[in-house]
Amino acid sequence: MYNVSNAYKEAIKKPYKVRRLNGTIGTTHFTEANVADGSLKIDNQCSEGSEVLIGSVYLGHFSCIFRNINLRGQWKGKTITLTEELLLEDNTWEGVPLGVWHVVEANHREDGVYVEAYDSMEYLDKKIGTTTTVGTPYDYLTYIASECDVELAQSEQEIRALPNGIIGFTLYAENELETFRDLLSWVAQTCGCFATCTRYGKIELRLYGNEVVDEIGTTDRWTGGSFSDFVTRYTGVSVVKIEDQSTRYKGLEIDDGLTYNLGSNPLIQNTPNLDAVLGNILTALQRIEYTPFSINKAGSPAYDLGDKFSFPDGIGDGCNGCMMSYDYTFHDAYSMEGYGSNPSLSNARSKQDKQIAGIMKSNSIANRLQIYTFENIKPIQVTDSWKEIIYIRFGSLLATMVIFQAEIKLYADLDVMGAVYDDIIGRIKYVFNDVELEYMPMETWLDGDHVMHLLYFFPIEEGIINRLSVRMKCEHGTLSIGRYEIHAAVSGQGLAATSSWDGYIEVEDEFEEIQIATSPVVVDDYEESITIGTNLPSVLSYTEEIDDIAINTTPEVDEFYPALYLNKGRLKDLTWGTVKDYKWTAEGVQNPVTEDEYAW
Repeated sequence: MYNVSNAYKEAIKKPYKVRRLNGTIGTTHFTEANVADGSLKIDNQCSEGSEVLIGSVYLGHFSCIFRNINLRGQWKGKTITLTEELLLEDNTWEGVPLGVWHVVEANHREDGVYVEAYDSMEYLDKKIGTTTTVGTPYDYLTYIASECDVELAQSEQEIRALPNGIIGFTLYAENELETFRDLLSWVAQTCGCFATCTRYGKIELRLYGNEVVDEIGTTDRWTGGSFSDFVTRYTGVSVVKIEDQSTRYKGLEIDDGLTYNLGSNPLIQNTPNLDAVLGNILTALQRIEYTPFSINKAGSPAYDLGDKFSFPDGIGDGCNGCMMSYDYTFHDAYSMEGYGSNPSLSNARSKQDKQIAGIMKSNSIANRLQIYTFENIKPIQVTDSWKEIIYIRFGSLLATMVIFQAEIKLYADLDVMGAVYDDIIGRIKYVFNDVELEYMPMETWLDGDHVMHLLYFFPIEEGIINRLSVRMKCEHGTLSIGRYEIHAAVSGQGLAATSSWDGYIEVEDEFEEIQIATSPVVVDDYEESITIGTNLPSVLSYTEEIDDIAINTTPEVDEFYPALYLNKGRLKDLTWGTVKDYKWTAEGVQNPVTEDEYAW
């Protein structure tokens, strides 16, 4: 619900209300005097029919008949903004923005100019070229915003706070993505949200509400309305695995509600921790505990899609519902609907039945040529240390020969710390299944834009998950690689993408040289005995604390370094639970007098 004052909430409930409109078409101002009676309408939704949907991406629609507006140029392509204002008890006006709309059609008639417009979702109906890439939900959203020239309503921190918001997802190559709107739909579903446009024309991922924002009693309704006699709720979630056309299922311990089918979401096909991802989506679905309803009332433009309402009396007494569709008409009725299905009518199958209820196995891919592609969605800066620029994970049903190809568009900058060199040297290193290959391509460039081509072929074994990492470094400068400027592919007969986690974890960290003391460090003799035996693995848990670390140095330095600090915390006071989520950036110290932290 849009943030309005208590005075507004009281005024909007009164039988008699004074409203007015203010808006612009391009740069031309208009008021309700320029709008034909009953013609200004807005409708939008986040679900449809009898289903509650996550991952929905609907177009908001605006229509109006305008009169007596002297508009320069054609109407099509113009942007409409408007605000409905309400007169409060103290004779002041409070406004609620009604959106940003882009005119797609205008017809000149006797009664005025009939205009139809849509919100910014229309810009996402653009062909998408990416087939495979990797990123967090925020990475995908920034990619969509950049390619479609739209703005995001949420910051990176807000997106990371959503279910699965911190997880990196690989876009499965065999997908049915056609437009950026399709990609936004899968990203929203992965986060347990629906996507919509805000009142300011920005793209937002929104969870269904679990807190009541307003009560709608019988005196607020124009008619009694319609209410179902059941509550829609979900206790299970499933996803179709494209690779083998089977179904993965996640349910609650008491699994007596509806199962939400995510379809063949291409973002979670190769997810190693699929069970946890499905669990996070199921947690978001548990916010949905609504009674389907339909009512007409006097309009309150402050309501938003996904808002939860209570109905304290009348035929809906005691029900809670969620607005999933609305039709707004200025100075006329406001229609609201909430959808859902009856859990009692769902198939009463056991968890085991749901877990194995797969789709028929697909044909074998052993004799088909498969291609897996990679494209970077983040810019990359290459310096004099090795930087991973391409990572592809794949397996094969056959022992075969694989061909790797890549094209990298880059910019070479020879100016480093004021020194200018004749050329810049770029080096490539292949790391295949943790083994550095001897073949290391190298190129030299002058200052400016260049394209680097890579080609390598190597044999792989049957039934092994392979990891190909391509790393790059340079000498005499820096190399800048923009977003989507790396195009790479691995091709071979019978290749397959990873279907589940095989227990492999790869962790890499870099830090600068640590100076312990000015004098040489003396290390005592060290003895150790080694025994070899067989032990059964066991699950261990531990907590470790690090005490003060003595530093052998001069008193003057010791006075400035009374203790070591890690990310603004005294090292001796930290445990692994505190440190494990830190991001390494640079060294830092604390002034013992002012207690100021530096460089963190």
